[in-house]
Amino acid sequence: MKSLLKSPFGIAIAVFIFLLIVFFVFSIPTYDALLVFEKGLVRFELNQKVSLLNLLNMKLDDLIVNGILPKVSLNGKGIMLLIIIHIGLPFLIYIRFKAANDRKKLDE
Repeated sequence: MKSLLKSPFGIAIAVFIFLLIVFFVFSIPTYDALLVFEKGLVRFELNQKVSLLNLLNMKLDDLIVNGILPKVSLNGKGIMLLIIIHIGLPFLIYIRFKAANDRKKLDE
């Protein structure tokens, strides 16, 4: 386990899993999404920040308005935030620790 956390890839995976756990345990509205409420002939669209749990159709009780459950879809900014937070951040940490390890090898 210690050798896994010393490698840059292991640290990046640990950060990825940590972020997923945080976003699954706490319902943090982070991603921009389009909520579509439909009832009969009435259709109402609302731009709002939603959490990862809302995107996965879990814990939708927070979004119900007048008994209507919305359809949740990410817009462009929401997709970019999802990619940056869950893929970009672990990748940047991987690059940082890889560079630090390479610098240590050069100094030795």
